[in-house]
Amino acid sequence: MLTKTKKLITLALLTVCVFIPQKATAAETKESLTVSPSVIIVDENELGKSFEITISNNTGSKITLTPAEKLVTRDEQGKNIPSDANPAELLLEFNKETFDVEAGEEHKFQVRVKLSVQSNPGVYPAVSFKATGDRAGELGLASEILSVFLIQDFDGELSADTTVTVAAGAITVDRNFIVTGIVLNDGKKFFNPAGTIVISKDGKQVFEKQITSQIEGLLFPNEQKEFNITWLNELSGISALGNYVIEAKINPTPFSQTFVTRIEVFYIPAEILVLLIPLTAFILIAFVLISNLKKRKQLVQVPGQTQQITV
Repeated sequence: MLTKTKKLITLALLTVCVFIPQKATAAETKESLTVSPSVIIVDENELGKSFEITISNNTGSKITLTPAEKLVTRDEQGKNIPSDANPAELLLEFNKETFDVEAGEEHKFQVRVKLSVQSNPGVYPAVSFKATGDRAGELGLASEILSVFLIQDFDGELSADTTVTVAAGAITVDRNFIVTGIVLNDGKKFFNPAGTIVISKDGKQVFEKQITSQIEGLLFPNEQKEFNITWLNELSGISALGNYVIEAKINPTPFSQTFVTRIEVFYIPAEILVLLIPLTAFILIAFVLISNLKKRKQLVQVPGQTQQITV
C-alpha cells in the first residue's frame, strides 16, 4: 500500500513539473534585425534587373532604418568590409527615404542595378541600412546592416589554374593514391568552382570522384581552395602494373569552360616488386660474370706473330 502511495505522489509531482511555465532561454528571446539576402550575385546578363531585399525586425520595438549606398571590399578571410570611400558614380537605384519596420514584421525593399554599371574588380556596391529609434542602442543592434551586390567583372578574363600532386611521387608501390591539389583563380572573374578527379589506366577510367564539396563557395581573383582524395588501387598482379593518368577537371560555375590538369604515376605492385628484386640481382650478377670472362682473354701482339695468351 505504501509503495502504491509513493507512486501516486511521484506521478503527481511529474505532472506539476510538466505544466509549470518554463523560463525562456537567452537564445529564445534573442532580438535581432536581419537582412536577406545579405549577398546578391549579379551576373553579366543581369544589368538593369531589380532585386528584392527583405528586412526582418525580430525585436520587440519599431525600428527606423535609413538606406544608403556604400562600397565594400573583401579581406583575406573573405569577409565583406565596408569602405570609407564614396562611390564616384552610384551603381544602384533604390528609394533613399527613411522607413519604419514594426516589431515582428518584415519590410520588402526593391533595388535595381543600373545598366551603366562598370565593373570594378575587388570593390562592390552595397545597400547600407542604418538603424535608429528609441531602442536601437539598447538592443545592441549593429550600427548598420548590409546587403552586398557582387557584380561580376565583365571585361576581365576567366582563368583557373590547378596544381595536383600524389603523395607517393611519380613512381610508387603504395596502393593508396593520395591526391592533393589547389584550385587557384588567376583570372579576373569570380566563380563557384566545381570539380572532379578522374584516374585512368591504359585509356580506361578506373576511378572518379567529385571534389565540389571540398572547394564550394565563391572563388575570387587571387584566391585558392584546397582539395584531397584517397583511392585504393584494388587491381592486382600484372594488370595493376603500369602508368596511371590523374586528371583534375575544374568547372567554374556558371561558365561553361573546363580547366584540366594531368599528372602521371607509375605503379609497381608489391608482389611484382618482390619478384623483380631477385631477378634484377640475377641479371646483374650474370652481367658481371660475363664481363669478367671476357677480360680474362686478351690478345697480346708479339713481333712476327700473334699469340693468344690466357692470363
